[in-house]
Amino acid sequence: MIPSDLARYHLERAIELDPDNAAPRYHLALYLKEQGLVQEAIIHLRHAVEVAMRGAEAFASRAVEYGESHQYDRAKRYLLRSKEERTLSALASYELGLILMSGGQNNEAEEQFTHAVESDPTHADTYYQLGRIELEKGREREARDLFEEAVEMDFTHARAHIELACLIPSDEDKKTAENHYLIALDLDESLKRNDLEKRFG
Repeated sequence: MIPSDLARYHLERAIELDPDNAAPRYHLALYLKEQGLVQEAIIHLRHAVEVAMRGAEAFASRAVEYGESHQYDRAKRYLLRSKEERTLSALASYELGLILMSGGQNNEAEEQFTHAVESDPTHADTYYQLGRIELEKGREREARDLFEEAVEMDFTHARAHIELACLIPSDEDKKTAENHYLIALDLDESLKRNDLEKRFG
């Protein structure tokens, strides 16, 4: 009998055959999220984070061993594998953070986003999401720093530009704030805001 849900079947089969591979767990979680099965997605994302970090640490240890024995090509390959696993762990943490944040679990979401940044400090939207959490806490200075980090990582992050336009005081640097607003509109016209139009008009 052929399963009606082939995508899920094949991903679960891949996990069964190779439980130390985080990739199928991550992709299964994304699939479950798309299907509205959020709680199941959370379980697989948590597992993906753990499995990927274990893999990253194991590959890094092997790289050190090969480096100490002067097998530099092998050491380089294992370092690359370790980096790939860390990136996967970061992506899983980021996706988990988004789900938790949408459910109002900001403290745990912050933990996941922080782990994601530590594992992959190049992912712009993770900084943006951390900035949103800081903003909800009323910590505008910290939020601004995170939004600035987001646009530094990805200049096309329109929503981070909008947040900066709002957070930079006019008496400090109105021109910079206005530039962030104009960049955001150039990237996404739907972000137009009447309050900012009046401020910069």
